[in-house]
Amino acid sequence: MVEVTKSHKAHIVVAVLGDGEDTKEKGLIYTEIMSACSMQENAIGVFTSGLVFEPNYYIDSAQMIKEQALPIFNWIWFGLYQTDKGISAYTYGMDVFGKYELEIIDADENPGKLMEFISSIVSYILLTDVDLQDGETIGLSKKDKHKITLSKGIALPEQDTLKIAYEAEPKKSWWRK
Repeated sequence: MVEVTKSHKAHIVVAVLGDGEDTKEKGLIYTEIMSACSMQENAIGVFTSGLVFEPNYYIDSAQMIKEQALPIFNWIWFGLYQTDKGISAYTYGMDVFGKYELEIIDADENPGKLMEFISSIVSYILLTDVDLQDGETIGLSKKDKHKITLSKGIALPEQDTLKIAYEAEPKKSWWRK
């Protein structure tokens, strides 16, 4: 993608303005406009939130709007990286919505399940406009509880992030005791 973006000859700047307007609503309008622009024959990338997205990825992710879901993969970058103790994940872009970035550190989980978990939390936060607090818990069900801690970011060290504790579901075994 880096080589392709170096070849660009022109660009389009898109902004959705308005004081006191609903950020999610502006985000939806922006995503629809950018998706349409991405369909242009010579479109080579979408630069948003400090990242360049491949046009077809951006268009495909925007389809969530048609399913009455927020296009979080157009709005938020989800980073995954390996550590000595497991997989870590972080978000980038939550600040646009006035929210803390999220991090999960050293999870003993496969990347797909970790991505599904953190993206579900992001969807919940943005849909309900909730502000998570240090010391609270969050989960995907009444039994599922993950402690939230506010501290200096690991993947994003220039800011405070909310760390969500994560323990994988116990591995099922065929052996009986």
